[in-house]
Amino acid sequence: MASLQFIIDSICANFTVDAMYELVKVRLKEGPVPLGEIARDVRCKDRTLDFDSSKQLAEAALEALAQRGDVIIDGDCVSLPG
Repeated sequence: MASLQFIIDSICANFTVDAMYELVKVRLKEGPVPLGEIARDVRCKDRTLDFDSSKQLAEAALEALAQRGDVIIDGDCVSLPG
């Protein structure tokens, strides 16, 4: 998968990498959620995005956060560790 920064640059979203990570972490503090809900939250923050773009951004952010150990992805469900 392409890096989060590349995807942000490619679709001209109104996000930075850090802002995307923060959006995901804040959402996950409420508890585990499916990927689709995170994609919806991304789209709510930037109404210029279509669903596929917001999903692609969410997936890239989650993948990067999972590699760092900041989130756990189990199928379609995402949660914070611990």
